Amino acid sequence: MKKIIGSLAVLAWALSLTAQTSSAQTSAKTSGQAPASATQTAAAPAAPAAQLFPPITQLPTGATQLEPNAGSTNFTFVVAGDNRPAHSGDPLTTAMLDMVTRLSANPPDFVVWNGDTVFGKQEVGIAEQYSQFLGALKPLGVPVFNAPGNHEMVVQTLVACGTASDPWNAELPDFSGSMMADYETSMGPPYGMFRYGNAAFVIINTDDVLDVTLANACVYNGYVGKTQLASLQATLNQLSSDSSVTHIFCFMHRPIKDKGGSQIGAPKGDTSDYGTQVEAFRHLLDQGKYPKITFVFASHDHLLYVDPAPSNPTGPFTGSSPDKGKPVFIVTGGAGAPLSGCKNGKGGKPGAFFHYLTVTVNGAEVTVNVVPLYGTTLCGSGG
Repeated sequence: MKKIIGSLAVLAWALSLTAQTSSAQTSAKTSGQAPASATQTAAAPAAPAAQLFPPITQLPTGATQLEPNAGSTNFTFVVAGDNRPAHSGDPLTTAMLDMVTRLSANPPDFVVWNGDTVFGKQEVGIAEQYSQFLGALKPLGVPVFNAPGNHEMVVQTLVACGTASDPWNAELPDFSGSMMADYETSMGPPYGMFRYGNAAFVIINTDDVLDVTLANACVYNGYVGKTQLASLQATLNQLSSDSSVTHIFCFMHRPIKDKGGSQIGAPKGDTSDYGTQVEAFRHLLDQGKYPKITFVFASHDHLLYVDPAPSNPTGPFTGSSPDKGKPVFIVTGGAGAPLSGCKNGKGGKPGAFFHYLTVTVNGAEVTVNVVPLYGTTLCGSGG
């Protein structure tokens, strides 16, 4: 019976994409890209103009507008991500609320969140979830920025992808443009850049609107579109030649490096337009071309993971600019979502504890400290 249901779901998915693509041409204008059909390949569009990333706006939490503070070479910011609850309709997580309380007592200069701020995955009720999340951040009193995650940007589909944990669902970017529109209305632009002190902060959307053919929903594992990727490369090139920029920090939801299957990318050996585009994004940040990029921060996997593997797995992690090698990739997904591999408070993958990061810039030097909320015991309390 499940095979019949799965076949019908796949057929419904394929048929719906044709209708969604027509709708998306008018309603997805907020993304700046027109989604291509996943069942037919349109004529190849002209290469998008390589414009710079737009200015990113801070979340509407009531905090004072962040000033660039151009002369500062010594400051601290916080990075966190994945606070979303376990189920739709659940309240804000205890870990997230405890984090806000702790940071309110000793606030950093600003905070960058790496997405999955809400359970989301459908338009119904998502505006209320955004409002709840933003309201919880008000006690912080400092600016907060966000790189959107899959829970903000994708929609759930009943497609049998055959995963062990949930074999009867898959997720796809919303072709109708509604999820993107809701995000922009409640939270702000999905990607962009801001400056503070001697650093530049680049925020990337890893669940961009598809502009290539996707033959199978089960293949989807994040996407950075052609327009965004061209802008990202132009922005990194410009910042690299800017003498006032010592550091470039990148933030995204889906990681480039991770031990599990959370990293953005198509299956190994996928040479489709989708796989090629995602690999181009990964290569841009993983080639070591930009020595001012010392750290790349992501979330999505609900744990702490660092690549290359450090001798001190819970930090501190240090770097300096310019860096002769590739950047350090850090996954920080411990802001309240169910911890990876944990079941009934037991098990847990390495690094599966609730935490956030403090990042201190001191001239050309950077120090990243891990701040556990309830210790480093795997699957610790506070969900």
